[in-house]
Amino acid sequence: MVERVNDQGLPQVVGPYVDATKHNKTFYISGLSIYGTKDQSFDMSGQRSDILGQESAILEYERRSKID
Repeated sequence: MVERVNDQGLPQVVGPYVDATKHNKTFYISGLSIYGTKDQSFDMSGQRSDILGQESAILEYERRSKID
């Protein structure tokens, strides 16, 4: 069974998208975006940093690490 995961601490997803999904023991992160946030005006480096920060927040929310 696939479980949809949305971290309420991240920008809210517009549409039927999710921040991550879980299936069995595998955790997939997808759909991260700065669209619709103040960070949308950042340069490429700033946007990348924001997305990686979102990734870290999801992993922390799920009590996982990047090594997983």
